[in-house]
Amino acid sequence: MQVSVTFKNIEPSERLKSFVQEKLSKFDKFFNGPAEASVILSTEKFRSIVEVSLSGDRLVINGKEETED
Repeated sequence: MQVSVTFKNIEPSERLKSFVQEKLSKFDKFFNGPAEASVILSTEKFRSIVEVSLSGDRLVINGKEETED
């Protein structure tokens, strides 16, 4: 799975990027062909926001989560 990670208003780190790639690699078994994942990690005031978009096999999955941690 090809994964692209974008950092907004947050210090980019290899550790965080590898964590995201490790978690998304579990979705490979659900796609028969090549799949792509786009992840945006951002902070706004006191909130941390993650947006994930998975695409492959004529399927697109979008998700967004916000937390104060």
